Amino acid sequence: VAQVVAGRLTDFVMNDKCAASSGRYLENMASVLEVSLDELSSHYDEPVALDATCGIFGESELIGQILR
Repeated sequence: VAQVVAGRLTDFVMNDKCAASSGRYLENMASVLEVSLDELSSHYDEPVALDATCGIFGESELIGQILR
């Protein structure tokens, strides 16, 4: 949850139990693929469908896609 006042971030609270909907999810995926976030983002036009929104399940699903 982020608090923005006059266009500036003034406070935030992170969920310590789940990385869904956070940059951490993307960091984990980049790590599994052994690429940087910049490299990962350069493939935005070639999406791979992952059903899991949970970081742990998403990582497992991504590994399954790689093994195919």
